[in-house]
Amino acid sequence: MRRVGVVVTLATVVLLVVAAGTPQPSEGIMITTFLAPGQPFCTTRFVTTGTVTMPSGRCFSIMLMRPSTATFFAFAPAEAIRMRPGQVVPLHAPLGARIVQSVILVVRIPITVVVVPVNTIAVGAMQVIDDGSTLRVGLAGAPATIVTLPP
Repeated sequence: MRRVGVVVTLATVVLLVVAAGTPQPSEGIMITTFLAPGQPFCTTRFVTTGTVTMPSGRCFSIMLMRPSTATFFAFAPAEAIRMRPGQVVPLHAPLGARIVQSVILVVRIPITVVVVPVNTIAVGAMQVIDDGSTLRVGLAGAPATIVTLPP
């Protein structure tokens, strides 16, 4: 009987030590998610950037959009976008116009490299980095394209 009490006490101490040493998201845990072309990104927390709020658990398609002015990451509800990997859609085509209407957020990519042709939208392999306080997005394998979503 005494052995059971010792085992229970020991297990409780081990659990307390493990729980106390587990870092919380606010302590700088960084989660990097790699998305295949066309794979939606699903938020694990409430994300607010500017006047746009992305609720937790919602999924978004992240696309490359290039009007004549610059190149952007465009976020749209995943259920609104049906593009095949590698597909390049002209902005003036019916599908392109539908995608542009469903976009809720655009973030400029500060690069001069031509990623997609002018006046088109395309999907590519993406990388999303979430450290609990900021969300960064970029093309997978291209660190120069990583941008932080503005607060």
